[in-house]
Order: sequence, then structure tokens, then C-alpha cells
Amino acid sequence: MGDPQLQVIPLDDVDEVWASDPLFYPAKPPAHWLMCAEVAGRVLMVPLAPSRDGDPRRCRPIGCYE
Repeated sequence: MGDPQLQVIPLDDVDEVWASDPLFYPAKPPAHWLMCAEVAGRVLMVPLAPSRDGDPRRCRPIGCYE
């Protein structure tokens, strides 16, 4: 069972995190990076994994948490 304090946020909020001057931190697998930003007074975290096609210039969000 996951952490009961984590609240899953709709993936539409990922765009807002990206547009809010996010900070990036190394993450634990399966994510490689954790993108974090404050959006409307909330701190949102988006774990990022490598692209499925192996392109190192791209990544994919695998969640969005508050």
C-alpha cells in the first residue's frame, strides 16, 4: 500500500508544474528525476521516467503528487 499522505493529482497539473519554473532532483527508480514546483500555493511533485523509445532528449511523467 502507498503512503497515505500522498494525494494523487490529475495529470493536467503536470503542464502547470512545467510552466512554474520547476526544480529537478535525482529520484529513485522507476523515475530518474523528480520535477517540483509551487502551483497555486500547493507544492506538486512529478516523477519523470525516460522515454519509452530511448530518446535521451525526452521523458515521460509517471504521476503527479501533492
